[in-house]
Amino acid sequence: MLYFVHGLGFDEREWDRVAAFFSERGHTCRAVNLRDGLDLRHARLQDYVDVVTGMVSDEDIVIGHSMGGLIVQKVAELSNIRAGVGICPAPPSGIQFNSPVRIRDILPAVKYLPRILLKQPVKPDYALARTLCSKYMCVGLPESVIRDIHGQMVEESSIVMRELAMRKTTIDEKMVTCPLVFIAMTQDRAIPPEAVKRIAEKYPTASYICYEGCHHFFNNTNWREVAAGIDDFIAGL
Repeated sequence: MLYFVHGLGFDEREWDRVAAFFSERGHTCRAVNLRDGLDLRHARLQDYVDVVTGMVSDEDIVIGHSMGGLIVQKVAELSNIRAGVGICPAPPSGIQFNSPVRIRDILPAVKYLPRILLKQPVKPDYALARTLCSKYMCVGLPESVIRDIHGQMVEESSIVMRELAMRKTTIDEKMVTCPLVFIAMTQDRAIPPEAVKRIAEKYPTASYICYEGCHHFFNNTNWREVAAGIDDFIAGL
């Protein structure tokens, strides 16, 4: 089975078109809702990892986007899976790269600090999401699409947000033995190709591919090309 793992601030619906693509090619698919049944006031990234490890077997392939790509790495460390795919994956601890994110662009997020300190779930308003999307995650996409993407966003655990921002997730690459592929996007300014390549270099069993497009690849015009490349990777296992 193919398991699809969503990114920070989204849920399983972001995979609808991609999962349909793979279903049409004969794969059994399941898009995971990482927050199902969890109290977001207390949820940590490890809780999300536990959701996935509790589902998968050694016959399964886990495909994740952004935060989901980091979860793929952690699941590969802790479980026996057939293979993993990380699309624009969030980096674990120890991955060094020059982040293009400018402090002035994230300063408006300070207004969410009280909620974060109180461990309350957070969903950014459209003004902040528009800035972050247009400059970092959705470079090149029209504002109408960015507005639709914001409409798909859901509340996220502030603890998980902090863990990702601080890159607190450690992974022992020696425990990862399954084939992995990490996919970067040329216009991704949230997790640039440099970072994705360094993630791939961490694992002896990993390969690296770069496509045209932005971080939120679901809305890139070439998303089918990316999906077809993943299907080729699966066929070669």
